Amino acid sequence: ALSTFGALIVAAPTAANAIAACPPGSNNCVQQTWTPPASTSSADAISQLRDAIGSYPQGGQEGGKIDGGGYTLITDNLDASGGLVYEFRSSGKGTFAKLFNGGKPFVDDLIVEPNGSA
Repeated sequence: ALSTFGALIVAAPTAANAIAACPPGSNNCVQQTWTPPASTSSADAISQLRDAIGSYPQGGQEGGKIDGGGYTLITDNLDASGGLVYEFRSSGKGTFAKLFNGGKPFVDDLIVEPNGSA
């Protein structure tokens, strides 16, 4: 039987989920769960997830104002029931990067882990 494949993005740890919890009171940590349609196979769900993330423009959005530093695939072990890790970077040119981060890009991690098994 095929079980549902899901994805968790920055989630609190449970027995089935090893992603670290968001710090208490954090305003910049998001947890989200995605469940594909029941008729979607695990392999198709993985492929669709990769395609969706990979379609995000490397130059970011709004002329590079959002995620203007691009992104990098760090780990892709989804086929082995592992995870998927990307790093998204700001351009480092914005006011907040200059004032609060020494002109360096902010880095946001996207962590996806399967929820279930095939």
